[in-house]
Amino acid sequence: MIGKLYRKSLWNKVKKQDLKIKILDIGAAGESAPIWENSHGICDFITVDPFAPDGTVDIPYGLDSDEFERELYQTDNPYCSSLYAPNIEYLQTKYNDHHIKQRKIANVKKINTKPGDNYLDLFEGLDFIKIDTQGSEHSILEGMSKTINKHKPIMYLETWLEEVYKNAPKTHQIIELLNKMNYEILYIEVGASWSVDRSNSIKKGRRQSVGMDILAMHKETFDLTQSNSKSLLSKIIILELYGMHSHVVRFINYLIDSGCKLSKEYKLNYYSRLRLIPPNWISNILDYFCGNKLSSNRIYPKLYD
Repeated sequence: MIGKLYRKSLWNKVKKQDLKIKILDIGAAGESAPIWENSHGICDFITVDPFAPDGTVDIPYGLDSDEFERELYQTDNPYCSSLYAPNIEYLQTKYNDHHIKQRKIANVKKINTKPGDNYLDLFEGLDFIKIDTQGSEHSILEGMSKTINKHKPIMYLETWLEEVYKNAPKTHQIIELLNKMNYEILYIEVGASWSVDRSNSIKKGRRQSVGMDILAMHKETFDLTQSNSKSLLSKIIILELYGMHSHVVRFINYLIDSGCKLSKEYKLNYYSRLRLIPPNWISNILDYFCGNKLSSNRIYPKLYD
């Protein structure tokens, strides 16, 4: 319960500071992650999903590096749908049927894709981007380069180490692109790990890492000549949500030294909240027992939570 109480306390204090966090949610099927619980009235979401019902998202197109007509592969599990064809032939040689069945193609339809920079006028500010698109992360970043360079949002991306989708750029290619965009990796963790025992008879040992989740931040995010203090404080809140406490302390002190009055109040509340969190070794044990069913209670949530 510590994690949930911590984040509830954070959101309650943020509401009193009249801050708005601008979030672009690409691949917005389903509800927001548990870490955004209790953020109503604070977070402004712009949602993107090419196969969401009409009127349920802000951008009903697939984002891409440019304007194209593409094929959308809709799978038995809609969360596995992609602009890249599932690599069933390869998966069948290595992984069990669970991962294959949910990626079986149910329908293929033509859709129009657009670069995210086409929507630059939607973003008066942009603090955070989440990209979960089953393979399209690289082309989406390419098509949003102007928007990203202007607002320098913190970004979370789900990526694949394996060719789960045919010809989809993999983790290392996305990291190379982030580096070219002057982003640094704040945190990276295994987002998907699968057993190569197709019979699923071996219950021990480590599974192969198949997907990686990345949290990244522009190296010039905290440049006061390019961003206002409220926007920077919003980004500090995101760092706090993801448990990047050493970064929070570094940048909150930077804002205070720069004369941001809101930062002083935030720092006082922050250190008060921080007392709720036990030492790392205890937090790790507690988070381990939370598992997936109690993920909203984790002290340090998984990036995909």
